[in-house]
Amino acid sequence: MQAIAAAAALLGLASLARTAGSVLLIFLVSAVVALILNPSVTWLQRHRVPRGIAIAVVLATLWAGLAGMVAVLLRPVTEQVQAIQRDLPGLVDSANSSLANLQAWLDDRGLGVQVKRPGQTGLETLQDSLLSGSTDVLGFTRDLVTRSPRPASCLC
Repeated sequence: MQAIAAAAALLGLASLARTAGSVLLIFLVSAVVALILNPSVTWLQRHRVPRGIAIAVVLATLWAGLAGMVAVLLRPVTEQVQAIQRDLPGLVDSANSSLANLQAWLDDRGLGVQVKRPGQTGLETLQDSLLSGSTDVLGFTRDLVTRSPRPASCLC
């Protein structure tokens, strides 16, 4: 009876964790960030900065650093995505040509293996997927740069 109750309790706990997973993840990330930033806040407090102001300074520095990294990496990432979009059709054509050669080689030897048609379809699907995904990345980065920031009072 105890084993059944323990299994039911574990099942219920797993179900609760799965249901509240996103909320728990937010709390976990917040706790890790707080633990990482706490030494900086403590250092500022030792230099006679009030804790609230120290927290604001450390968070502002963190956000400024993240914004700086995004600004530095935005152009190279955009260029790489555009290069993938530009080169992908040629790479797919080359792969399809190699598959056609492999299919001809298999056919010449009388092997009943069909690789060209399924591979060609798969490569075309991969190409479409990558192109649409990279277009989404470019749109996001373009929006990130061109949109005006929201007012500080807006918490949405």
